[in-house]
Amino acid sequence: MVDFKARTSIFALIVLIGGIIGAVSVFLAWIDFFGFTRSGWEMIKDISESASLSGISDNYPMYMPLVVLIFSIGGLLSGLFTVLKPGRIGGGGATVCGLLVLIAVIVYVWYFNDNNIMEFLGTGAYAALAAGLIMLIFGALGTASKTGTR
Repeated sequence: MVDFKARTSIFALIVLIGGIIGAVSVFLAWIDFFGFTRSGWEMIKDISESASLSGISDNYPMYMPLVVLIFSIGGLLSGLFTVLKPGRIGGGGATVCGLLVLIAVIVYVWYFNDNNIMEFLGTGAYAALAAGLIMLIFGALGTASKTGTR
C-alpha cells in the first residue's frame, strides 16, 4: 500500500506544475486577433499606468491576469510547502487558489462572451484555465489522501 505522504507529495508536485503553468500564462497572449496580441502582463501594465480609471466595473477584465498571477503563486507556494512537509500541510490552499483562478478566468471569458469576441481569446486564458483545474483537482486529491488514510 502506498504511504499517504508519498501520495500527497505526488499530488503536491502536480499542483506545483499547475501553479507554474498559471504564473507563465500571464506572460502569454490573453487577447489574440488578426495580428493584435496582448499578453496578460501587458494588460496589467496598461491598467496600472492608466491615470483615468473610471472604476473597476469598467475595467475588471483587465485585472484578471493579475488575479490569476497572485493565486497561481499562492497555489505554487501551497504545493511547495506540501512537498517540503507532506505530513503537516495538505492541499487545501492549492484547492482554494485553483478555485479562485478558475473563477477569474470564467469571469474574463464571460465578459468577452457577452461582447461576442470570445473567439479572440489567446493561449494565456486557456493555460490559466488548465492551471486552475489542475490546482483545484490535485489540491483536493492531496487533501483527501491526507485525511482519508489516518
